[in-house]
Amino acid sequence: MRVTTAGATFAAAAKDALDRLDRGVRVARSVDDPRRGQVRISAIATAAERVLLPLLAGFRRDEPDVDVTVHVGNRTAVWDALRDLHADLVLAGRPPPSRATDVLGT
Repeated sequence: MRVTTAGATFAAAAKDALDRLDRGVRVARSVDDPRRGQVRISAIATAAERVLLPLLAGFRRDEPDVDVTVHVGNRTAVWDALRDLHADLVLAGRPPPSRATDVLGT
């Protein structure tokens, strides 16, 4: 059994719509009670180990009800997670030139 081109296109659009809906629900819930929200972080291994882990220890102690998800991957996977709305925050090297991004710190 093979999926038609139209079926594959529809499946991709449906997945995108469901991801955005899920994100909207999470954002709405965090507005009601920001201390019970969710943060999805995607980071390269070095940043996760040297920067993120020490920060998360204090954050988890101060905000125990915030659900923190961390994905560690290579530079491309990390930036793709942000582009695809699977991450709220990225800790990585320089973004690929094709990405329109706002760098918050270096």
